[in-house]
Amino acid sequence: IRLARRLLRDVRERGRTLDDVLAQYLNTVRPMHEQYVEVYKTEADILVSGMDSIQAEVAAVLAALPK
Repeated sequence: IRLARRLLRDVRERGRTLDDVLAQYLNTVRPMHEQYVEVYKTEADILVSGMDSIQAEVAAVLAALPK
């Protein structure tokens, strides 16, 4: 889903080519995600997937904050 959203956004809004977007994703975005994000998922207090409504995501983050 992340790649599909990026493709649509970058091609439509930024005038980039499909090949450029795919190359950036495969050469930079995905490797950096795997190196800096994926490895820390098990240590996270909360995961925000982006699949729920923004209201639900914000509510989950606020609920996880110490009071």
